[in-house]
Amino acid sequence: MDKSNATNRRRRPTVRRVFVGFALAAGVLALGACTDEQRRDLGEIDVRDELHDRVEQAADNSGQTIRGDLECDSSITETGQVTASCVGVTDLGDDVAGSFEGTADVEDERCEATLVINVGDDAVVTEPDASCFNN
Repeated sequence: MDKSNATNRRRRPTVRRVFVGFALAAGVLALGACTDEQRRDLGEIDVRDELHDRVEQAADNSGQTIRGDLECDSSITETGQVTASCVGVTDLGDDVAGSFEGTADVEDERCEATLVINVGDDAVVTEPDASCFNN
């Protein structure tokens, strides 16, 4: 991997975090004006970012890096059920997948879920009470 690609990959989470930070700050300032749906949407962004970071870290801890980008999805229902997944491929060609399953309270900014991350055929992370919002 050339150095420019490694630098670009490190910048993407930073740019995403800055955007999310601005979005969350704007949300906090306008909290009285936010609907439940808007708070869930902001929470879903936070859940995706947290899972993305955790999957990348798990791949790094396994001695690999993610090839390209992870594809991540998340949802928070009206009743607070959280589901999220990220999938991708490592530089060695192993599949990598992570998921959150749990509950969130977007008003109290709390989210707890079971985190499972697989790299290749190995479950490298199994955490039953993981925080699924960035701390």
